[in-house]
Amino acid sequence: MNAYSGQVPDTEPAGQWLKRAACLGREDAMFPDNNEAGIASAKRICEPCPVRDACLADALRTGDNHWGIRGGLKPEERRKLAKQDSPRAPRLQARPETLAAAFRLRTTRTGDGHLTWSGDVHIKFGGERYTAFQAAFIVGHGREPEGPVRRTCSTECFRSDHLTDAVIRAAARKSKSKAAV
Repeated sequence: MNAYSGQVPDTEPAGQWLKRAACLGREDAMFPDNNEAGIASAKRICEPCPVRDACLADALRTGDNHWGIRGGLKPEERRKLAKQDSPRAPRLQARPETLAAAFRLRTTRTGDGHLTWSGDVHIKFGGERYTAFQAAFIVGHGREPEGPVRRTCSTECFRSDHLTDAVIRAAARKSKSKAAV
């Protein structure tokens, strides 16, 4: 008889994910004074972090919900999430506070640097309805797209830097024509 359980062991020792954190070497930025600019700056560091989900899971698992930005959330946001996950609390789906938060709930990072979308191809937020591409563009570029949003990569990707609108495409054409001269 063989002792193989069929389970795949963790390939990464506990805490190793910390070495890949976007905030590595910038820890002071992750503990901003209670001001909107500092909090927004810390959340921007978390946004592209490849271990954001592991960081949030660790904060919730260890109860580290009192200081700093972890997993892209403020302490009060983590405490609220932890209460919702408690066995005594009703399982409520938290309503995202921003379009960016609603967008993150529907996207998953792939190992090759892309973002995939899950669920309906539209997202409703703040009384508005957006396509997944519009939401991705707005979240990443901070403005509404002009004209259709198109991908620059060959996969079904929703990373904002892989998306263009009419303004970005026109600027690229202009830059290309100047380079040809």
